Amino acid sequence: MLSILILEDNLEQQRKIREIVNNRILINVTPRQYDAEIALATGDPNAVIAYLQAHQDKIYLAFLDIDLKTTLDGIDVAE
Repeated sequence: MLSILILEDNLEQQRKIREIVNNRILINVTPRQYDAEIALATGDPNAVIAYLQAHQDKIYLAFLDIDLKTTLDGIDVAE
């Protein structure tokens, strides 16, 4: 299972990313069904880090906002 993480502090942009990802999972034109889910969508970089530490055995695709206006940004989370 591919776990998808979304780190975006703008709620409208977060909603749009979730919508795009969910539609892509549901509307799949390939012969195989996607084995993917949005595991976490948040504006809190610490929540993403905590989730990653608690679920180290998973495979991830992450959408990370670079400018979060907090002490941590998407680059920090990626590191």
